[in-house]
This record gives sequence, C-alpha cells and structure tokens, in this order.
Amino acid sequence: PADEHRQRNHSHRCLLGMKVVYERRKLRSICYNGQNYSRAISVTQCPCNRIDFECDMNYTLRADTAQTCVRTLGAAPLVLPPRSCPFPTQYRITKGYRKVAGDMCSGGQEQVYAAQEKLCPFKDDHPYLFVARRTQLLLVDLNQPTLPAQKLPISDLATVISLDFDQSDNMLYWADVRRDWIRREILNGSGLDQEILHTANVRSPQGVAIDWISRNIYWTDTGVDRIFVSRMDGNHRRSIIKESIDNPRAIEVDPVGGYMYWTDWGRFPSISRAWLDGSHREEIVTTS
Repeated sequence: PADEHRQRNHSHRCLLGMKVVYERRKLRSICYNGQNYSRAISVTQCPCNRIDFECDMNYTLRADTAQTCVRTLGAAPLVLPPRSCPFPTQYRITKGYRKVAGDMCSGGQEQVYAAQEKLCPFKDDHPYLFVARRTQLLLVDLNQPTLPAQKLPISDLATVISLDFDQSDNMLYWADVRRDWIRREILNGSGLDQEILHTANVRSPQGVAIDWISRNIYWTDTGVDRIFVSRMDGNHRRSIIKESIDNPRAIEVDPVGGYMYWTDWGRFPSISRAWLDGSHREEIVTTS
C-alpha cells in the first residue's frame, strides 16, 4: 500500500514549472504491486517566479544581489526594432531574463520577467485595412486581399466596434463599448504600451474618428447622447453636440472639407453633419 499520510503532508516543490506527486510502495511493504511500483497521481503546472528564469543573452547577474540580471559591460547596444522587421510581425523586447529551457510555468510573476512582444513598424507605403471585430483588431493586406486577415497582438479588448488610424504617427485609436473607454496604441515598433485617453464619464462610446490636420479625436457616446472632441493626446476634452441628439453611433471626419458626419439611431433616425467645432449643424438624410 502507498504511504498516504506521507503523501498528503510532504511539501512538494516545483521543478521546471511543474509539480508531480507520485504514489510509491512503502519501503517495508511487500505487496503484489511489485518492488518498483510507482505512478504519478497529480501533475500541476506551477506559477512562474524568479527561479524559472535565467539571465538573457548579453546580461549577467549583478554581484551584490545574485538575483538581478543587468546588461553585460561592453555588450553591443540594443537595436529596437531590429533592422529586418516586416509589419505586422513581432519582435522581442527583453527585460534581461529568459525562461529556463523546458520550463513549463505559467502566470505568477511571468510578466515581470518575460520579454514583451511588440509589433514591427508600420510602413505607410503599403495599403492595409484595419477591422474592428469586438474582441479582435484585424489587419487585411489590400495587396493580397484573398489572404486571411491577421490578428493584431493587442490585448484587453471587450467589445470594439469602431477604430481609426493616424498614419502620421502610426497610432491606432479605438472605442470599447463594454470597457467604456477610448484607447490608442502606437504601431511604429517603439514598444510603447496602450494608453487610455478617456474613461471618466464615458458611458457607451460607439464611434471614433480623428482629424489628422488639427490633431483632434472625435467620438460619439450613446450613454449620454453626446459627441465629444479632445486633442489626440486626450487633453482639452469638451462636448460639442449635446442637444436634439438621441442615439449617436458612427462618426466620420472630413478635415479637408471642414465637416464631421454622424448617424443617429434614435426615434428619428438621421445622418447629420456639422462644422468641426459643432456649429452649423444640419440633417442631410432623414428618410430611408
């Protein structure tokens, strides 16, 4: 028989990110299972911690801590992004650590030590179509439209139904109707993280559009039935359409012509336009 008491109370440690509990024959027992009887009864993946990582290439342990990996003196400077980095593939930004080969740990402190994966720089000489599909942001290569759309490695998406792209800054903007925020992420390969532009008093953002000339961002909010504008960095936010509007949804901006256009899905559906400051408003479609 197995030593169940010892099995239950022994402290089992993780090895290469896994914890395996075995059942073995007691040393002094003679039973039909045989002298070499042993079987795994529990296999558990462990959360990551410092022991699961070693120093990455061109990094060494700092002498005073023996825990922190620092850049090796005289190592070649990092080149980010790499010279060969076609969009929309990803490149690796090391934090000085890499997971030990064969280690199977997951979660825990993994994000503290694991390298970041970032998009390669976006090239404006190539035509792409960005697509918002709720929990995914997709990219279609218009030079090869028959190829499957590629999923962009952008996380924390709940219900994204609108987006816009600023080509001059390689910045992607989107509205998430479930998270109730307006966010952006740069696609130039610099490794910058997402940035929340607006979340306070945002109730249900539906449409988003940018004015690449004046450097403003516009969005509709059906939770408060208004249209807002701010600078593209999130500063100087204000409401520009707040009266006689019922359920604003899609919005587009024509910076050259000086107009913004939006749809209203309320009791009296319409397509309207106004100057970019919200003045000179007029309905242009009111019938089906």
